Amino acid sequence: MDDGLLHNSVILFEIICVIAVFSIFLIRSHYFTEILEHHPRIRTQIILIVFYGLISVVGTVTGIGLFGSIGNVRDIGPMIAGLTCGPVIGIGAGVIGGIFRFMQGGPYMYTGLSAPIFCGIMGGILYLVNNREFVSTWISTLYMALCDTLVSIVTLTLVTPPDQLWTITERIAIPMIVGSTVGVFIFATFIHAQIAERKREREYKLLERENADKKNLDAIINTIADPVFLIDHNFCWTLVNDKFCQLIGKTREDIIGRSVADSFTKEEYETIRDQGEEVFVSRRSIEKEMTITGINREKITVISKITLYIDSNGRESVVGIVRDISERKKMEEAIKESEARLTSVLHGSPMMQFVIDHNHRVISWNKAIEKFTGTKAQDIIGTSDHWKPFYKHKRPILADILVDEAISSLPLWFDENIEKAIHVEGAYAGTEYMSDMVPSGRWIHFSAAPIRDTRGMIIGAVETLEDITGRKLVESALNLTLKKLNLLSSITRHDILNKITILSASLYLVNDFVSEEEGIEHLKRANKTVDIIKRQIAFTREYQELGITAPAWQKISDVMSSAVREITGSTITFTVTTSPLEIYADPLLIKVFHNLFENARQHGETVSQVTVSDTASDNALIITIEDNGAGISLEDKPYIFESGFGKNTGFGLFISSEILAITGITIRETGTPGSGAVFEIIVPDGAYRTVEPENQE
Repeated sequence: MDDGLLHNSVILFEIICVIAVFSIFLIRSHYFTEILEHHPRIRTQIILIVFYGLISVVGTVTGIGLFGSIGNVRDIGPMIAGLTCGPVIGIGAGVIGGIFRFMQGGPYMYTGLSAPIFCGIMGGILYLVNNREFVSTWISTLYMALCDTLVSIVTLTLVTPPDQLWTITERIAIPMIVGSTVGVFIFATFIHAQIAERKREREYKLLERENADKKNLDAIINTIADPVFLIDHNFCWTLVNDKFCQLIGKTREDIIGRSVADSFTKEEYETIRDQGEEVFVSRRSIEKEMTITGINREKITVISKITLYIDSNGRESVVGIVRDISERKKMEEAIKESEARLTSVLHGSPMMQFVIDHNHRVISWNKAIEKFTGTKAQDIIGTSDHWKPFYKHKRPILADILVDEAISSLPLWFDENIEKAIHVEGAYAGTEYMSDMVPSGRWIHFSAAPIRDTRGMIIGAVETLEDITGRKLVESALNLTLKKLNLLSSITRHDILNKITILSASLYLVNDFVSEEEGIEHLKRANKTVDIIKRQIAFTREYQELGITAPAWQKISDVMSSAVREITGSTITFTVTTSPLEIYADPLLIKVFHNLFENARQHGETVSQVTVSDTASDNALIITIEDNGAGISLEDKPYIFESGFGKNTGFGLFISSEILAITGITIRETGTPGSGAVFEIIVPDGAYRTVEPENQE
């Protein structure tokens, strides 16, 4: 080998090493980081253009001259600039290096100008072709060798005289090509080492962040009461909480890192996979009900909500929250079965019934009401037209008022024909003549009760109707008959009283003609009998309405007050301490208390105080009427409620017990002779109720 070739190559290599040392500082700077991350600032680009341009200048300054040619490594700077930073910085560095060489003059000044720019352009082209990434070390090295060889051939061909061709080739061109190639190799090695180091650092940081994310996420999801899981793009478990492990009966070690297919059946896996793929593609959350295999191979119905999750490293997963709704499904099935049974009961009932929801929409319309009104269930369910079969103009019916909890408006729509039902809380019942019903008006007895949810909130109402037109017609006929009988009784009573008056007058006149003691006794008995007949006839007039008028709810306090007012000319003190109650009894209930008070006044002998009180037991209300008179003898106690027993007509207590018996109420006497009479009126459960505040005067 020629000593000049070796000498020149060594010199160029020394220059490359010096340049490479300075380049290391640039490669490790934040300027080069901006290049690797593909977002260099303008300032950074200018600095890099100047730096690589200066490398090209240094390559020229330290070159080896021969016949006007300079053996140099000026093309390294523009080529590395183009390969690592793109055509803009490559061309910029080439322009600086080329202009400096052009200013040196000599026969090679033009090729010296164009060569660095050419290398900068070629390096930039390869950068773009490789998707703005630095190519491998060997590709960049070979690329530099090819570009410099091409430049040398052009230079030797166009500029070098023939007699100098071999000398320039041997001592300048070959060392320059070798030097530039070695220089690019060194640069590429440093750059790839830096890229690899940065990649390792980035991966380490990513791993640290990933571990931190997993720790934080694991801590978070373990505080959630529902099962939670994370699945990656390969549909492998990356994270699960304790609840999820409990749900499928596996440990965390048996789950993490394994495929979802290992934990579920093929169908279950395909469902989860399809749901996850949809989330990855659509980037939105998806909620779906599905069945999975849980612990002990038990089938569990769950609702899974899957959402896209992106960690701090930008890695995508799907996070799912699972809620076991097996019990809820069982309850729903039970409710459906219950609803089916209820519907069967409603439709099978001979009573007319319908149900509305909290929005006043009909949700059930049974066959009985369908047949009675002629309105088909399919035409009315889902509407609020349940008033139409009964009224000409739109108005609320009883069920609507209960749904709205507008109890105070009941008198506005139903006058006094509505009252609270006895046995069902919140229920009301009434009777109304519905004149708008076709083909003719009908008497309807109706009752309605609210339907409540488990929290006690009203969610609807059920109303039951009964056509009582036939019963009303019979009642009207009976009332007419009773009126006629009462009229006949009144006429007959009037005629009898007239005859008794004549008889009394005659007896009075006869008394003047009878002087014998025996005759006088007969006249006395006759007058006494006439008086008894008068009282009995008066009694029949007073109680002729017994049982004719329907029983009604009556306030005890009002009945007591009226009965006391009818006791005139008495010095007895009445003390009434009853509760705010109503009892269901015949309208002649006032006569019961009047008879008891009058008996105390007439037969109690020493009575000065009458006390009325009440006591509620488990299944009855006991109203006690007690006086401080002589009381009732033990001999008379068994007979006082029998017809005809007593000192006057003998009907007072008998009729009182009959009035009470109409609605199942009984009466008994429990006093002690000599200590006063004690009458107890026993009202059965269902025949008494507490008066609500709005009903109190």
